[in-house]
Amino acid sequence: MNIIWVEENPQVMAVGESIAWIFEFADVGVANPSAAGVTLAYDQSGADVSATVLAGAAVLATSQITAKKFTPASAQRYILIQPATVDGNTVWLACKFDCFKAEVG
Repeated sequence: MNIIWVEENPQVMAVGESIAWIFEFADVGVANPSAAGVTLAYDQSGADVSATVLAGAAVLATSQITAKKFTPASAQRYILIQPATVDGNTVWLACKFDCFKAEVG
């Protein structure tokens, strides 16, 4: 799998926060995708945790794909991968997320 990293530096989120991240394919020089693939999520050990931290469906709109809603389950690094079909080939965009546990005080 050839992955194009959208962000070199990790994005920051709190455990329990829910965001549907947008992957912009035009920003990495990729033509408009013809289809959105299934969003994937991996934890810092490399385990596929998609079933526990992702909800909904990826939605394609021109050169953007709004990924499944991501809700980190614990304080650690995650990687989200959003595949898309471009000119009959699968292109994979990825982004790192450093998730922390928010504490009052």
